Amino acid sequence: MRVFGRGSIFLLTSVLASFVVIGGERPDSADTWNGLMLDESTVEDAVAALGRPQKDKEDQKLTTTISNWLDREARFRKLEYKKVAGVDHANFYFLDDHLKVIEIDLKHPFVAAELPLYYDLRYFFKDDSGILRPDPFDSGLEGYRRGEFPSTFHVIGVGDSSFLVAFIAHQGVSRMLYEQTGVRSDVPGSVQVIQLISRLLQGSDVPDRLGR
Repeated sequence: MRVFGRGSIFLLTSVLASFVVIGGERPDSADTWNGLMLDESTVEDAVAALGRPQKDKEDQKLTTTISNWLDREARFRKLEYKKVAGVDHANFYFLDDHLKVIEIDLKHPFVAAELPLYYDLRYFFKDDSGILRPDPFDSGLEGYRRGEFPSTFHVIGVGDSSFLVAFIAHQGVSRMLYEQTGVRSDVPGSVQVIQLISRLLQGSDVPDRLGR
């Protein structure tokens, strides 16, 4: 029985190709991207590496799904870049001239199941209710049938010096393949946006299970 026709094969090939990440686009580690490192790099370092930003703003707040874990009073100098180093957008947040957050809007999303291959972190799945489910890549996500999995969600990686927040989309062709074929993983979808956040920003409301 033919599951895919010629058009479907072309579509599947296109989807898989969209998950290929060009070298230099994906972060080098959970605290480094294109030579810029959390807690160490300065505004001058960013300009030297990437050129002048399209926007340079003072007194900016950080928007992230783990905002309640961080210092809510922190205000940042934010450098905004477009179409740089292979990504659609890249934002850098500085506090006292030291890089605290790297935010990357990927031009070439990659499959969410590959996250632990790239970054050796402790991972948690965060659903709409804010509940953290540990080890989504190891034990799977019980309670979600194929048709019930949310269309967008976050996976959070926890390291000794940084948090990695991955915004994941599970919709369109990606969702069709997951629900109607054997192409699936415990954590479906593709990583669209990555935030690397220094743990020096964390406040007192970090869940105990994440460690200090």
